[in-house]
This record gives sequence, C-alpha cells and structure tokens, in this order.
Amino acid sequence: LKDWPTFTGEGEYNHHIFIDWVDQLIDDLMVPDKLITSKLGIVFKDTARDWYQRKRKEVGSLTWPEWKIKIEEESGNHI
Repeated sequence: LKDWPTFTGEGEYNHHIFIDWVDQLIDDLMVPDKLITSKLGIVFKDTARDWYQRKRKEVGSLTWPEWKIKIEEESGNHI
C-alpha cells in the first residue's frame, strides 16, 4: 500500500475512479476504515485537498462510507 493514487477532484469522472479504487482496496485487502480515512489528507491534492480540509473542519472525522457520500455530493460542484 505504498503507492496510493492521488485525487484532485478534477475531471468529470475522477471521483468515480478514486472511489472505485478505494472500494476495491477494502474488498480485496480488507484495509481497515481508519487506515483509509487517515490517508485522505495525503492523497487528496489541489482543489480536493482544500475541499477536504474545509469539510473536515466542518463535519469532523467520518468513516469511508460517509466520506464517499460527501465526495459524491460534491462531485457535481467540482470539489
């Protein structure tokens, strides 16, 4: 798990690719939720990182399923 993909929030389907990758990681390797959520601040880049930092201050710590919903909600707004 050394090489995690980054997520910029740019591009029409970028969020789908990222969400699918994380979901596959959980399914294939049984990666714990805490590990997934602890990496978000590192793998989010550019506008996605700005969005994540604002959202984290607003809502606090969330589970991966909760973050996934937030990402989907914001994807129409180009995070």
